[in-house]
Amino acid sequence: MTDNPSPTRAEVTDVYIATELGADATMLSGESANGDYPFITTETMATINKRAEVEFYEKLYYQKQLEDARKSTSGKRAEIADQLANTTMDGKYRFAVVLTRTGELMKAISKFRPNVTILGATAEEHL
Repeated sequence: MTDNPSPTRAEVTDVYIATELGADATMLSGESANGDYPFITTETMATINKRAEVEFYEKLYYQKQLEDARKSTSGKRAEIADQLANTTMDGKYRFAVVLTRTGELMKAISKFRPNVTILGATAEEHL
């Protein structure tokens, strides 16, 4: 979308599939740095990402990642993260506030990719 306000089929597919399969981020470079339509491009990509995230949680991709997280993580933090992921799976909640002293709980939660925006809070200034 460097020179065109509409994405090509390939651009839409690349962003959509990356997000649907669980990518943590998608990135624009030339399109937003020196393209003719940086705002339209950014809005278009965000729209594609949001739609693909819906598919990520509705299809079996999320179940697979959740199973992998359960196998590779253990302990009390993993139990909390798993409970949060299970509670938010249906999309009824938009946010979760997580209190943490060390930040380790936030790391555990990120492996489980709950279907909400996570707001982490700590009393520590250095985190």
